[in-house]
Order: sequence, then C-alpha cells, then structure tokens
Amino acid sequence: MKRPALFLILVLLALPVQAQDSGLAFLRIGTNAEALAMGDVGIAHSRDAFATYWNPAGLAAAGQNSAALSVQGWVADRRTYALAGRFKAGETGAFGLHVTAVTSERPGPSEGTFEAEFISTGVSYGRRFGNVRAGVTAKYLSERIFAESASGYAFDFGIQAALIEGSVLLGAALQNLGSMNELNVRATELPQMLRGGVAFYPFRVLMEDDGSPLLSTMLVAEVSYNTPLEETRL
Repeated sequence: MKRPALFLILVLLALPVQAQDSGLAFLRIGTNAEALAMGDVGIAHSRDAFATYWNPAGLAAAGQNSAALSVQGWVADRRTYALAGRFKAGETGAFGLHVTAVTSERPGPSEGTFEAEFISTGVSYGRRFGNVRAGVTAKYLSERIFAESASGYAFDFGIQAALIEGSVLLGAALQNLGSMNELNVRATELPQMLRGGVAFYPFRVLMEDDGSPLLSTMLVAEVSYNTPLEETRL
C-alpha cells in the first residue's frame, strides 16, 4: 500500500470515538437528516440554514432566506434538537443563527438516572468573493451535568470554492476553537476539528428560466481530524 493511501486511512480512523462520555461530543455530529444520511458530511456543499453547523461559508451560496428544524430521537440515550435560520445580507453576504440542544440520561450518584443538558447557540456570517466563499461562526456553549454547570465559547472558520461552473465544490472548516469554564474540578475539552471535503455533480439537469437544478446526482468525499475529548467525571 502506498504511503498517501495509508495516511488517508489513518486520518479517517484517528480518534473517532475517544471519551464519548463528554457531552460536548455532540459538537462533532451533524444536525440535519440529509447530511447524516450521506454519512455525516456537508463541509463542501452545505448552503442552507444548517451551514451554520457545517461551514458558515455556505451561507453566502444560497439565493434565498431559509429556516430549518431537526429533531433526532433517542440514540445512545440522547435526544437532539436543532433550529437554524439563514438571512440574506446584501448581494454577497448572509447571516445565520442556530440553537442546538442535547439532553442525555446519565447514571446518578446513587440509584436511578438524571438528565444532563448541553446547548450551543450562536451567530454566523458568510460572504462571497467571486467563486470563493468564506465565513465565521461565534458560539456560546453551556453544559449541566447533575448539580454542576459550566459555560464557554467557540469559533468556527470555513471556506468554500466552486469550480467548473459549480460542478465541483471544495470546502474546509476549522471548528470549535475556544474554551469552557471549569465543571466541578476541571474544564471540559472542546472537540476541535479540521475538516475538508469535495462534492462533484457528474449529472445535472437545470431549469431553463433561472438555472436552478431540476435533477442532479452528487458524489461527496470528506476527511476530518478530531482532537481527543477528555472524559468528564463527576
């Protein structure tokens, strides 16, 4: 096996599920059903309201305002609620707002369980520069586990580029750069991520009047590097 292929496999497998007891691990997981159905990808092609999570640069690609709501049922004792909106700002820019909340049942210090809560809320801005888009997201984070609580902040930075008349999309994002206050005796580590991806449209049928896609197929490849999460114990 050639070294580049081996390196790619190692990156894909590096640190995917370490210390999942930390509730802030939800910041690694996509919020919308479409992206999750495709294998939890969206860095290169996301351009709707949920670009606030995937890549804020995508907010500048959409042609109209939008809002989206996602509710994920109990998976590994967790329920996720996500609300996002995209609002046009001039000819080349757009703002985005998002709120994501996660509830989780945990074993209590004695018999029974208790509910833990984790919230991410923030504002995003994306701008288009020709065929290139760039964006940033500022997030307020909070967590409550049993009787302890903490808060913090994080930033996401993203870029996208459209090539060959939009048939090929490239994207990259650096997510969750920030810090948390102490929870009990120490601060929870944020799951910092570096993601890159490409989306390719091998077959597209466009509307004659406005050029919007009537039928399209898409192939997506994405790679990410995740920093390990320290386990939170109370």
